[in-house]
Amino acid sequence: MGGTVGGKNGVEFRAVAKVGSYTGEQVKVIGETIVGKNINSITFFVAVSTDYRGNEFLFDYKNNIKKVTVQSYEKICQEHIDDYKGLNNRMEIQLYGPDKSQYPTDVRLKKFKESPLDDIGLINLYFNYGKYLLISSSRPGGLPSTLQGIWNEDLNPIWGSKYTININIQMNYWLTGPCNLSELQNPLLDLIENMQLNGQITAKKMYGARGFTAHHNTDGFFDTAPQSRAIGAAIWPMTVPWLCTHIWEQYLFEDNKKILEKYYPIYLRAVEFYEDYLFETLDGQLVTGPSVSPENKYRTSKGIEGNICLGPTIDLQILRYFFKSFLKISKLLNKNEKNEKVSTMIKKLPETKIGKYGQIQEWLKDYDEVEPGHRHISQLFGLYPGDEINVYNTPQLAEAARRTIERRKKYSNELDSENREGTISNWLDVGHGGSHRTGWSVAWLINFFARLKMGNDGLEELIHLLSYSTLDNLLDDHPPFQIDGNFGAVAGICELLMQSHNDFIEILPALPTKFKGGKVKNLRARGNILVSFEWEYNKIKKLSVISQKDKIIKIKLDSHLLEEKIDNIIEVNLKANKQIDIF
Repeated sequence: MGGTVGGKNGVEFRAVAKVGSYTGEQVKVIGETIVGKNINSITFFVAVSTDYRGNEFLFDYKNNIKKVTVQSYEKICQEHIDDYKGLNNRMEIQLYGPDKSQYPTDVRLKKFKESPLDDIGLINLYFNYGKYLLISSSRPGGLPSTLQGIWNEDLNPIWGSKYTININIQMNYWLTGPCNLSELQNPLLDLIENMQLNGQITAKKMYGARGFTAHHNTDGFFDTAPQSRAIGAAIWPMTVPWLCTHIWEQYLFEDNKKILEKYYPIYLRAVEFYEDYLFETLDGQLVTGPSVSPENKYRTSKGIEGNICLGPTIDLQILRYFFKSFLKISKLLNKNEKNEKVSTMIKKLPETKIGKYGQIQEWLKDYDEVEPGHRHISQLFGLYPGDEINVYNTPQLAEAARRTIERRKKYSNELDSENREGTISNWLDVGHGGSHRTGWSVAWLINFFARLKMGNDGLEELIHLLSYSTLDNLLDDHPPFQIDGNFGAVAGICELLMQSHNDFIEILPALPTKFKGGKVKNLRARGNILVSFEWEYNKIKKLSVISQKDKIIKIKLDSHLLEEKIDNIIEVNLKANKQIDIF
């Protein structure tokens, strides 16, 4: 069979099915149909190819089907299992508690909604399932995982099953660092690299700027121009520096300078764009504009509503993170092309502000939100995935972040109560159900609460995600199905159990009290440190670390997690590839 997607000039595909082995009376082909008679078992081989990488690849299925049909099903299956295990088994998390795996998944979800703590095993399953989904949909040499991973079933899918790059594709890859799956993020880094050519054209034509840029959406052909008529999403040229943070984070987790050497030119071109795009206000500050706070709308004191603005908080937080990481990369690589300029730009960016409700201000001016329960909480980029806001160094901003979430949830809970029995269409009409209804938004909240050391609230969001935003096959429900919530929740569970974004590794920084026991094997911290530990009755029983290089690290342990009093921060001298049991 074959066909074309996306119109007459779209990607062409071909597929073939062939019978390998069978037990029974007879199998034969009649026209385009395989017919069997009195068959007890049968093995089908299927090969698919497209012209995405060129016409010469369109008929690869003919050779591929020949290659596999000479092998047994058992051999092919075992190769697949070994390949999968090599990635999946690098790290493990197991929460102790009741497990209702004797029930089918749809029944478990219903029971979980009624009494979630009676099936802690479902959380273990959901965590492992999230790893499975990324391992299965993002491999080196391929394309990144889309809004539906590889599980889109439509030729004309919602949102084109593309890459929404104002948070969604980023969320897909937050788990790769702590789960020790860095190479699964390589397709995302390749995507950034491939966007440069189109991005240079967009930067020049739209903004008269050097370097390269992109907007809120891209695809397999690396589009960088604004897409859609949704002004609150389309006019946002801030996606490149956010995507670049994944380069820096991959370096931090791998501790491998080759990553920085490879991608430094991307950082350099992105910096060039912001040299030209940013402009100075009358009071000497540098701001972005035209821009938006994705995908929210403000209301001025005069009642005027709009999206377009100057210097929304998320832009400034992203740029601070991006510029600071650029300076660190330059220092590590002994580069000096833009350091002085970038240092000056950082100083001129407006700081994150606290607004009239005690919240993190979303815009440069303290406007009200048209949708106070909006699914995007963009002004908290600095809390997660950024590191500008934290409970230790910026406690006032951390408290304001908490109030921001509280305010968002208050309004989205009201929205939930009005629409819980509604249809998908009216959920979409009221803003995708608010921050507390949309699957990926709930996943983001888990990470927020973890960074705020509010583990019980993080668990509440995880329970909400499984109870209201998860389909019977455990895929995330936007609604409709959208895979980023699965991935974001995995990252959130990791963040509840360990954090390493400060200058130390913190064990169980936001442990929900209901997670009374569990064990973690080789959860990865920044610096390529593998951390294993076990806890029972909310007390740490075992803790060991392994480093790939000689280094000194700091480990923070809250005293309430320990049986006996020890120093709050332990300094450990690690030797490469040697496990140290701290206790």
